[in-house]
Amino acid sequence: MAAEPQSRKTVNLFVDGVANETTGAWACVLEFGGHQKEMEGHMAGTNPTRMEIFAVISGLGALKEPCDVCLYTKSMPLNRAFNARGLEIWPTTGWTHKDGTPVEERDLWQILKLQSRKHTVKCLYFSDFKKLPLNRRCTELTAAAIGEYVRINTVPEDAEVYQEDIPDEDDDKQ
Repeated sequence: MAAEPQSRKTVNLFVDGVANETTGAWACVLEFGGHQKEMEGHMAGTNPTRMEIFAVISGLGALKEPCDVCLYTKSMPLNRAFNARGLEIWPTTGWTHKDGTPVEERDLWQILKLQSRKHTVKCLYFSDFKKLPLNRRCTELTAAAIGEYVRINTVPEDAEVYQEDIPDEDDDKQ
């Protein structure tokens, strides 16, 4: 007698990504069976799309087994990648759009394509992100991640700087 196939778990994945002139942050919340897992991080020199993609990669990467994933996003690029089949089409066109322009963030799209292979991902696009509590939570997490980046990359005003720590202009001439 053959074993019955086990049904896959359905996991909700909420993501957000933000960036300013100096840094970006990503966050995701995985939800399954009343449990939640939150993840966030920051990077220098990035953009919001990269952060959104990175949030999805991180969320999918945290799953320990193949799952049916409902991805909630406000990102049009992610929406197009999944719902307009960009992740399927771009590799066949040499990672270019119909007009011949290169697909931006190709490196992360390629990782996302690999990461999503073992899962079934259904992308749900919401322009009014604030209506979903866990999407609001992602926004809070990205704000905290930006704050953490600023904290660890800012010299406090009361920090003592010793003269020997400052290079002398004459040292450069020698």
